[in-house]
Amino acid sequence: MARYSVEYFVDAMCDELTGFFPDEVVTHLPDILSKMGTKYFYLSDLENECNHYPEFKDVPVRMILEKLFNAGYIGQQRTRGKKDYTVFSYRNPRESFQEEHECILHCGLMRALKIFESLSTFVKDAGFGIQIIVTEHADDDIWGNIPDSRIHLIEKWRNNVKLVPVEWLE
Repeated sequence: MARYSVEYFVDAMCDELTGFFPDEVVTHLPDILSKMGTKYFYLSDLENECNHYPEFKDVPVRMILEKLFNAGYIGQQRTRGKKDYTVFSYRNPRESFQEEHECILHCGLMRALKIFESLSTFVKDAGFGIQIIVTEHADDDIWGNIPDSRIHLIEKWRNNVKLVPVEWLE
């Protein structure tokens, strides 16, 4: 599950949103979910976090969560009588997103979003005697708050700054 989560789950989630929302929104969403640092959240929590990003200005966050719910990337906590239960659309396709209920990230998505924390822990456990090179589009707001991580940004590959320069491809 962990390998599947890291290699597939986040990309598949972004693919699910592509075409429905601007590319910049789709690109930033995994970073935002990771920055929230919790498996459980409400629509208002995500809206508050998205307000820090100008790309989300005219994007209804509720629609993003509804799409993620329908695709199975998030579930919701519900109450029936005195019992709490969790719903995911892949378990019960008749369920629909209800904005007043608490959301829960799919465990695979949660694992994938915690990758920088895991890498940092591994390096610490190895006594900082190992170097890991990661090429990822996660900004420092995702990994910058990991205590004693010794993560160093070398380059941001954005706005025509690419890992493989365009002129090499011509």
